[in-house]
Amino acid sequence: MLNKYYDVTVSKVGIENNRVDEATLFQVVKGVQADDIFKKTLEYGIGNWELVNGSLYVHYDREGNGYTDEEAQEKIQELEELIDNADEEDEIAAWKADIQNLEDGVAYDIHQIYLVSEKAARILIEESDEIVFYNQELNAYVWCINFCGADWSEVLTSIPLNPERTA
Repeated sequence: MLNKYYDVTVSKVGIENNRVDEATLFQVVKGVQADDIFKKTLEYGIGNWELVNGSLYVHYDREGNGYTDEEAQEKIQELEELIDNADEEDEIAAWKADIQNLEDGVAYDIHQIYLVSEKAARILIEESDEIVFYNQELNAYVWCINFCGADWSEVLTSIPLNPERTA
């Protein structure tokens, strides 16, 4: 069993849950805090920031399960197929309510922004669902953190520590 990610030891919580934690990911990515970068580039008209990874929204079903944009669309399609083949009005009404909830995303709050290298951005883009923006004029990537007040070693990413255990 692996307990390292890019030679950085993963937290106990990460190992227990087979996920890389945010503290470990931060040690790998090594960003520079740049919380005002969106404001400053807008103020001075320096390019536009394009979302290149992750989702700015979380979508919930009636039971409170969270979904990314992509997962929500897949779940909606699944529910629409169930509706097409259903006979029970109660089930249909419940599934329609779920679809409505899933369509209404809740925006994540961005609490911190880190300027990261292209190599770090590639790791984030290829291996995670972390929020990453790119500004072509600056040729710069930023990683956006959507949690606060938590110990980074206890916040898990979408990155599996041991991919064979998630199958």
